[in-house]
Amino acid sequence: MKNTKSSNKFTYLHVLQGQYGFGWEDLCASENYSEVRQNLKEYRDNEGGHYRLIERREPNAQSLGVPCGDPIPMALVGRETKSK
Repeated sequence: MKNTKSSNKFTYLHVLQGQYGFGWEDLCASENYSEVRQNLKEYRDNEGGHYRLIERREPNAQSLGVPCGDPIPMALVGRETKSK
């Protein structure tokens, strides 16, 4: 029987960003939305300031043909790869 589960090309992340006067900086990222919301609450309680949550997608290393654990070369980011 064939494996019907398809792997996604991208990893979808929820990112917490903070504004410290020099543009938005990434503070933390997670696939779990509730974890990022908890971090947002902690930042607001401890530091104050301006924060926002955004969604971002990053390419999966497996879909680009990079072995697990290796960093994704920037030359492969945004490039379509053909499946064999």
